[in-house]
Amino acid sequence: MNKIADTSKAPIFMNISHKCKNNYTTSIHLPYGAGSADSRTILLNSVASLIRSCSVLVVGPHPENNCKDKCITAFVVEIFNFQQTRSFCRGGGILLKSDSKEFADVSADICANHSKNEYEHLIHAYLIHTRRFTMDINFVEFAGSIKMIATSAKYLSNYGNCTKNEIYCVLKGETFCIDKFLECDGNNNCGTPNHGDEYCTNLHVQDNMLFIIIYGTFLAVVVIFIFVQILRQCVPSVPNHFFIFNEDQEYNFVLTSQSLPPLQIRTIPENKHTDRPQRSSKATDTQIY
Repeated sequence: MNKIADTSKAPIFMNISHKCKNNYTTSIHLPYGAGSADSRTILLNSVASLIRSCSVLVVGPHPENNCKDKCITAFVVEIFNFQQTRSFCRGGGILLKSDSKEFADVSADICANHSKNEYEHLIHAYLIHTRRFTMDINFVEFAGSIKMIATSAKYLSNYGNCTKNEIYCVLKGETFCIDKFLECDGNNNCGTPNHGDEYCTNLHVQDNMLFIIIYGTFLAVVVIFIFVQILRQCVPSVPNHFFIFNEDQEYNFVLTSQSLPPLQIRTIPENKHTDRPQRSSKATDTQIY
């Protein structure tokens, strides 16, 4: 009798490396609109002298969820280099079945499209419109790691839009929405290697630009205010008088203030005994004391 594991509350990340043997069977149930719980990641690593034989039942979201009658599942398989790919293609395969009928041969699809690039990172993705499907995993010999990601999604045909809590994905010309919490979480939920949910070079820069500008302006105002207050404390108040700078020591100037009395003006009368006014060499018409 096959061993069946109830994983209706399965963790988001499942490593079945040591369990995938002797027709082991497990299942995962995907909600929709539950954030990061909308996706399950299944990891299968190589284990020496272990023949792989297991199956994973994937149950998509119920139509009563937010996606209603547009609920689908995005299924992504990743292999990380050519050596693993060669082992993957040589020793077995992964079949996708619905109602016991095979509808995709993952191994054949990947092996037909890979090159001999030593560092090739292969991603192959499927959009599955049936609510329930099974992954049958069988390997006689495999050395490497396989990462499988099942994500609930909302399908958009010729109409409809993603909400503010969703992001757009486009796979093979088909558009669908996934939860925004899945963006840049380390798993390729959209299934596209270059422009999917893991294309995070400029993530949220535009969304946060207004906040950065406001915060930067506020910080600059605070710094200027503090600087002005420090100047007011360090520089003495200036009286409303004239200023005289005295050089007490070399390169040291002392600012002092001095009040001057009103100007005293004395007028010297003209010499009436001469025809032309005589000016003394030591006197002027006005003297300021």
